[in-house]
Amino acid sequence: MKKAFLVFLFFLIPIPLFSLAADSLQIGDKAPSFFIESADGKKLNLEMIIGNLSLIFYEDRSVVEKNNDIKYHLSQFRDNNLSLLHNFQIVQVVDASSANFLTKTIWKRKLLQNSQKNNIVIYADWAGDMLRDYQLKRKESNLIIVDQSGIIRYLFSGKVNDQELKIIEDLLLSIGRESL
Repeated sequence: MKKAFLVFLFFLIPIPLFSLAADSLQIGDKAPSFFIESADGKKLNLEMIIGNLSLIFYEDRSVVEKNNDIKYHLSQFRDNNLSLLHNFQIVQVVDASSANFLTKTIWKRKLLQNSQKNNIVIYADWAGDMLRDYQLKRKESNLIIVDQSGIIRYLFSGKVNDQELKIIEDLLLSIGRESL
């Protein structure tokens, strides 16, 4: 009986693992809906970014500075290519799912301070839904490009090197040309 149970588990356990792999988010997929909110109550969801070319940086607070140079560089890149990238926006999202009713006020204060310091709106994924639905890596810098139609055009996790940066720039310009 014990042997039959082990055989049953051997065949049963891989089924959910394969189904999860089959459902993984891919380039070309429609972006999942999301709802994020800044420390000062600004809300953002997928429907609000439709019509814009959006580069979303989703990061854990421990790695939020990992690609800061890339964020700055791509902001300058946009400014230097406004004719093609006039509707390009960079969205900064922090995984705040570890915040609870005791720490949420502290989280909000720190997010607001960092938003003001960097002169950007930093959004928080308070429930961790975006992390889950986009299948992003915890404790990593994740980049997602969502085009004007809400289609995922790029997915990346980690430190962006020069080669990857060139891929991002070329893709942004290509998507910009498509929208002319």
